[in-house]
Amino acid sequence: MDAAREKAAIMAFIDGLPEEERDALEKGFREHLAGAVTGIVAKRFDGGASWCSDPIIRGEALAYLKEVKPELGFAAKSTLLRA
Repeated sequence: MDAAREKAAIMAFIDGLPEEERDALEKGFREHLAGAVTGIVAKRFDGGASWCSDPIIRGEALAYLKEVKPELGFAAKSTLLRA
């Protein structure tokens, strides 16, 4: 999947969630980022469109969504940039 399609798929899924479910998913993703990427990269995520704010976060988002919502068919692209 190319970057434009990845962004569209992620945002379509996120935007389609009820607010409470989206908030819970974003909280879990913040926790995922804290263990997966450097702190400076993790701070770039603040919900909403920042799911796709840069290639590192987008890759982690795909990996996270594949893990927590495997039925959606997201392909994992974790960057695994640990501090």
